[in-house]
Amino acid sequence: MFLIKIWGSLIAPKHQNKINYKYLQQISKFLKENILENILLLHWTWFVWHSRVRSLIKQNPWKKLENILLADYKNWRKILNNFNKIISNYFPNFKRYYPWELFKKNFEEKNIICWWDVDPLTWKIISSDDIFEFFVDKFSDKINKAIVLTDVDWVLDNKWNVINKINKNNLKLVQFWKKIWDVTWSMKAKVEKLVWKKIEILIINWYNINNLLNILQKNKWIYTKIS
Repeated sequence: MFLIKIWGSLIAPKHQNKINYKYLQQISKFLKENILENILLLHWTWFVWHSRVRSLIKQNPWKKLENILLADYKNWRKILNNFNKIISNYFPNFKRYYPWELFKKNFEEKNIICWWDVDPLTWKIISSDDIFEFFVDKFSDKINKAIVLTDVDWVLDNKWNVINKINKNNLKLVQFWKKIWDVTWSMKAKVEKLVWKKIEILIINWYNINNLLNILQKNKWIYTKIS
């Protein structure tokens, strides 16, 4: 089983209102040719979430985010469903689940695709990070590789040295920048959750195709590992 999370900057950066369809074609073809089945695929939030939430918060500075989403839910649902449809068209052999469906006991395990959403019953925001953590916990004994596909080869410390492994002991060395246009929880908090997990998580540069193939075929790579 492969757990793969696609970083937002690859398909639709948070500060750009456009989708990289060329990348969607490339990643779809790559997975089809090199990993035939048993993939847990997550795609990140991107501008569909960030730009809209940022705008709504600016219009409603005194309201809680959950209340803002509740008031605008019909519009959210339309936007989310449309975006899901666009992405799913590139992965026809994957079954799409809503996050709250995954958290139930019974679901088909092979070739799953999922994205963040708002639970229509509790109005809780279920981020792709929540789903990633859920998969790591539920399938820790079945996952062959957990990979985060991004646009860099590795993570650097505050002196610009490569950190080959991020763990609870050296997490403080990682420089986490704050982005004023980012409305999600901090990256540091996300990584802090993962360093306590049972499996290793590899941060991989998607654009280095030979490196990615080496990971799958020879178990050798250029990387930063969260462990």
